[in-house]
Amino acid sequence: MIKVWIDADSFPTLLKNFILEYAEKNYLEIIFVANKPIKSDKQNFKMILAENTKDSADNIIFENITEKDIAITRDILLAERLVQKNIKTINDRGTYFSKENIKKKVEERNYDFNLAQLGFSGSKEKNYGMKELTKFRECFEKTLKKIYQEN
Repeated sequence: MIKVWIDADSFPTLLKNFILEYAEKNYLEIIFVANKPIKSDKQNFKMILAENTKDSADNIIFENITEKDIAITRDILLAERLVQKNIKTINDRGTYFSKENIKKKVEERNYDFNLAQLGFSGSKEKNYGMKELTKFRECFEKTLKKIYQEN
């Protein structure tokens, strides 16, 4: 069974509901990792509570994920670590992180971080709706297909 490891501290509710329903229909194991509990009426997921320290959730995911799993994270630095470990990694907006694009994504993240340090807001997108969910679903299904073809 494919495990979907989710860096869940800022995971959108719309996406959480979608992923839990999708997992039920497609026999996926969902594992949320965060420093606070995830609330849901559904019971088809595992919740790993991380310590409330820097990178503790990231480290749990990194240490436990395998090449047969998928990671979902907004954290570009975690995505970089996972890509280097050959883990299929996507974000909640339907971006697939690869060895070909992760360097550019890290550079964009650093640029945004530097702008924020100077008091400017970076290019962070705050809204999450059906457009973002549709793009995520397409990317997620392509990524699942890759894993099934490899195994």
